[in-house]
Amino acid sequence: MQLSFNRTNKEIDEAIDSLIGKAGGVHHQELVREMIVSALKAGQDTDYLAT
Repeated sequence: MQLSFNRTNKEIDEAIDSLIGKAGGVHHQELVREMIVSALKAGQDTDYLAT
């Protein structure tokens, strides 16, 4: 799945929103959401083989 920052990820966006909600008391939720999406995108964008 090609991830996007503009909330077109459907199930992933829902899961992130749920995670933020369950954590509770999260300030700057949009920034935190973008950080999570960034981490997921970084995990997808590899140009090497893990051994």
